[in-house]
Amino acid sequence: MLVVDAVECGRSGLIGLLVAGDRARTTGGFFGRKQEGLVDAIENLLKKTDDCELAAIDAIAASAHSLVIELGIFRGRLDIEQAIELIRLEEDLQVDRWGLVEGGHDVDIADLRVQISAATVFLGLSRTH
Repeated sequence: MLVVDAVECGRSGLIGLLVAGDRARTTGGFFGRKQEGLVDAIENLLKKTDDCELAAIDAIAASAHSLVIELGIFRGRLDIEQAIELIRLEEDLQVDRWGLVEGGHDVDIADLRVQISAATVFLGLSRTH
């Protein structure tokens, strides 16, 4: 179910769903094209964050290797499990095909879960003070 939702979001522009005021567009090329206003929209969103939120954004984006997934968590559009599923999507497909390397993939999954969960909880707690 989540994969279908992610594909549908990708077609309409996931960043566009996450950043108000602009909409991502899919492209046919490998490198895509410049999307006017998108960088400004992300910059404006980040400028409105406090230091704790920015620290959480940095931690999640670094663990996820994706600003889009991080913005989904930040805006409340993705929960921890959905984010982890999206982050792991390609590798899980490889595991399904070739198998799980015990002591490798399973440790990576646990580490990712800890990193994303800790930063997301920190983000939530920083908003309650």
